[in-house]
Amino acid sequence: NAIETDLLLAYPNPAENRLNVEINTSDAGNATLRLFDLQGRIVIENEVELQEGSNQKVLNLENLTPGIYFLKWNNHVTRVVKM
Repeated sequence: NAIETDLLLAYPNPAENRLNVEINTSDAGNATLRLFDLQGRIVIENEVELQEGSNQKVLNLENLTPGIYFLKWNNHVTRVVKM
Protein backbone atom coordinates (compact mmCIF):
# COMPACT_ATOMS: atom_id res chain seq x y z
CA ASN A 1 0.00 0.00 0.00
CA ALA A 2 1.24 3.47 -0.88
CA ILE A 3 1.42 5.94 1.99
CA GLU A 4 -0.09 9.36 1.29
CA THR A 5 2.77 11.82 1.71
CA ASP A 6 1.29 14.83 -0.09
CA LEU A 7 0.29 17.78 2.08
CA LEU A 8 -1.27 21.20 1.44
CA LEU A 9 -0.91 23.96 4.06
CA ALA A 10 -2.10 27.58 3.86
CA TYR A 11 -1.19 30.32 6.36
CA PRO A 12 -1.87 32.75 7.88
CA ASN A 13 -5.49 31.77 8.06
CA PRO A 14 -7.40 34.05 8.19
CA ALA A 15 -5.32 35.99 5.65
CA GLU A 16 -5.37 39.61 4.54
CA ASN A 17 -3.41 40.29 1.34
CA ARG A 18 -0.98 37.40 1.06
CA LEU A 19 -1.50 33.69 1.58
CA ASN A 20 1.54 31.46 2.03
CA VAL A 21 1.01 28.03 0.53
CA GLU A 22 3.20 25.05 1.38
CA ILE A 23 2.95 21.93 -0.73
CA ASN A 24 4.78 18.77 0.21
CA THR A 25 4.78 16.20 -2.55
CA SER A 26 6.55 13.02 -3.55
CA ASP A 27 6.04 13.86 -7.25
CA ALA A 28 7.89 16.63 -9.07
CA GLY A 29 6.17 18.32 -12.01
CA ASN A 30 3.60 20.90 -13.02
CA ALA A 31 0.50 21.44 -10.92
CA THR A 32 -2.38 23.87 -10.65
CA LEU A 33 -3.37 25.73 -7.50
CA ARG A 34 -6.98 26.93 -7.57
CA LEU A 35 -8.84 29.16 -5.14
CA PHE A 36 -12.64 28.84 -5.29
CA ASP A 37 -15.32 31.05 -3.79
CA LEU A 38 -18.39 29.61 -2.05
CA GLN A 39 -20.27 29.50 -5.37
CA GLY A 40 -17.59 27.23 -6.83
CA ARG A 41 -16.11 29.88 -9.13
CA ILE A 42 -12.35 29.88 -9.63
CA VAL A 43 -11.06 33.25 -8.39
CA ILE A 44 -7.34 32.46 -8.59
CA GLU A 45 -5.66 29.85 -10.77
CA ASN A 46 -1.88 29.47 -10.76
CA GLU A 47 0.24 26.97 -12.64
CA VAL A 48 3.19 26.00 -10.44
CA GLU A 49 6.30 23.91 -10.94
CA LEU A 50 6.75 21.56 -7.98
CA GLN A 51 9.92 19.86 -6.83
CA GLU A 52 9.88 16.67 -4.81
CA GLY A 53 9.62 17.61 -1.14
CA SER A 54 8.56 20.98 0.27
CA ASN A 55 7.46 23.82 -2.04
CA GLN A 56 6.58 27.38 -0.96
CA LYS A 57 4.24 29.61 -2.97
CA VAL A 58 2.52 32.93 -2.23
CA LEU A 59 -0.95 33.87 -3.46
CA ASN A 60 -1.96 37.53 -3.71
CA LEU A 61 -5.41 37.99 -2.18
CA GLU A 62 -5.54 41.81 -2.46
CA ASN A 63 -8.28 41.85 -5.11
CA LEU A 64 -10.57 39.41 -3.31
CA THR A 65 -13.50 40.46 -1.17
CA PRO A 66 -13.49 39.23 2.44
CA GLY A 67 -15.08 35.81 2.82
CA ILE A 68 -14.50 32.07 2.78
CA TYR A 69 -12.59 30.41 -0.04
CA PHE A 70 -11.33 26.91 -0.77
CA LEU A 71 -7.78 26.24 -1.94
CA LYS A 72 -7.41 23.10 -4.03
CA TRP A 73 -4.39 21.21 -5.30
CA ASN A 74 -4.89 17.71 -6.74
CA ASN A 75 -7.28 15.99 -4.32
CA HIS A 76 -6.34 18.24 -1.40
CA VAL A 77 -8.66 21.06 -0.32
CA THR A 78 -8.23 23.50 2.55
CA ARG A 79 -10.55 26.30 3.70
CA VAL A 80 -9.15 29.84 3.65
CA VAL A 81 -10.73 32.91 5.24
CA LYS A 82 -9.95 36.28 3.62
CA MET A 83 -10.27 39.22 6.04
